[in-house]
Amino acid sequence: MTHKILYIKILIALILYFNLNIALSQIVDNEQASSSIRWKQIETEFYRVIYPSTFENSAKRLVTQLPSIREKSSNSLSISPKKITLILQGNHLSQNGYVQLAPRKSEFYPIPSSVADNQEWLPNLALHELRHVAQFDKLTGRIKAPFFEQLALALYALNLPAWYFEGDAVQIETVHSAGGRGRLPSWEMPVRANLLSGKSYGFNKYVLGSFKDNVPSHYTIGFLMNTYMTNHYGIESHEKIMEEMRTKLLRPFNFQRAVKQVIGMRPSALFKQTMSELSAKWVQEQNNYSNHID
Repeated sequence: MTHKILYIKILIALILYFNLNIALSQIVDNEQASSSIRWKQIETEFYRVIYPSTFENSAKRLVTQLPSIREKSSNSLSISPKKITLILQGNHLSQNGYVQLAPRKSEFYPIPSSVADNQEWLPNLALHELRHVAQFDKLTGRIKAPFFEQLALALYALNLPAWYFEGDAVQIETVHSAGGRGRLPSWEMPVRANLLSGKSYGFNKYVLGSFKDNVPSHYTIGFLMNTYMTNHYGIESHEKIMEEMRTKLLRPFNFQRAVKQVIGMRPSALFKQTMSELSAKWVQEQNNYSNHID
């Protein structure tokens, strides 16, 4: 009986071995594109754009827009980002994108958001994600090669809080476009509602989120704080902060110290100043509206 089981196992192994080359398989994973997709690519000086063949028209249009987007996303950081692969995942319903290192690539989910906006989705998404590329290269761009790029990504995440790098990217997509989330009334609505109703939540709750109270994501509070910094200290303050951090990546509390060095206050104080200014502005607008109605 033991020999029969052994023979059967050997027979199964041989059948699988000789038929493996014609087996069709696909990993069941949301991150895995369908095996039926026919991929194409366009190579430029600074980008390799990979896309499904069914997405060719949009991909070619994006390629013509990339030089302008690259300039807008990186100039204020005084950086010329290295070449990167852009992957357009046209078979997703997500409205998102991300950038990573090792391998160095950025993936776009180019299906338009359901939120009303006044501009084309894909170029605006590219503007946001390529700002992250510029941030990477400004802070850790001298750390190269695949293994060291993993180290660079770790140092980037260790040094820069999410509210800052996402808020900065939202600011860039707003400043350098005709739309952007920063121009949508719905974007600031939760913060505005809280301030006008007397609900004064702290910095940590806005940054970390809450299941109890209505606070927006760190994208929103990050955008508002970055905008305050730009309005009061100039767009160059962002480049100065990252340059101050770049040579001290292992310094404890590197980001907080860099912000204090450039604008004279720590992030918690920047949050309070931002909330104070927004509260005064929105209260004045509310009073003006009430007087107009009366």
